[in-house]
Amino acid sequence: MMSAESDQDFSTPPLYVTVRVYGICLDNENRILLSDERLGQLNVTKFPGGGLIPGEGILDCLHREWKEETGAGIASARHFYTTDFFIRSAFDPKAQVICAYYLLDANQPIHAPFSNQPDFFEAQPGKLRWHSLEHLTPECFFFPSDQVVCRLLLKKLLPHRSFQEKNS
Repeated sequence: MMSAESDQDFSTPPLYVTVRVYGICLDNENRILLSDERLGQLNVTKFPGGGLIPGEGILDCLHREWKEETGAGIASARHFYTTDFFIRSAFDPKAQVICAYYLLDANQPIHAPFSNQPDFFEAQPGKLRWHSLEHLTPECFFFPSDQVVCRLLLKKLLPHRSFQEKNS
C-alpha cells in the first residue's frame, strides 16, 4: 500500500477534518466514469463525488453528490476504500482530508462522452467522461487518494496488467 505520509508536512497540524465521498462507476464496455474539473487555477481529474455536509451521513453524501454530478441515482453501492494515510487538503492547509470510495451502479444510463484525454475547456463545475480501463493509470488523477484507489482498482479488475508502483 502506498503511503503519502512521507510527502506530508507535520510541522503544523491540521485544525479540522473534512470528509469527501466518491463514486466509482464502470460500464459494460470496460470504461470508468471520471470528472474533469477546474478548481481555481488547477485542472483536476477525479472520481465523481464531493464533500460531506455537517449532519449528513456518508451514504447520504454519496447519493447527493452522485445526483448533483451525474443526474442519475444510485441503484447499489459497495464500500471499496477509505483513506488510511494522512492527507492535508490541497486547498486549505488547516484541513485534513479523509476520503471514502464506493463502487456503485447507477439506476439509469449516464450520458457522457468517451475520451481518454481530459477536457478542461468547459470543465467548471465539472465535465464527465468515460475513460477506458485499459488506458487508466494513477497519473490520470490529481489527488493522491484517487491515485491510490486507481492502483487498487487496477489490481482488482486488471490483474494481468503490470505497472510501476510509486512509494511501495
